[in-house]
Amino acid sequence: MESADLNTTQLIATCPACGLLCDDALIENRLNTLTVKAKGCAKSVAFFEQAQSQSEVSAKIAGKPATLQAAILKAVQILKLSLIHI
Repeated sequence: MESADLNTTQLIATCPACGLLCDDALIENRLNTLTVKAKGCAKSVAFFEQAQSQSEVSAKIAGKPATLQAAILKAVQILKLSLIHI
């Protein structure tokens, strides 16, 4: 669903804020600011606002700054170790 304003986009989205995975939330993106416009609960509003405010979060390993590549490699190591114990 597109808006007449070129800086605004609206779409129906699945909300991952909880286990219900509601798939009818109307989300508006106006100049990279997300707003739940319809069929959203308090959790969905908090989720989309948080996602927006943390868009510039950097990768960390054990609480210390790291490159994205290093963080991905660390995640791979952790996941490989978790498979060993199955």
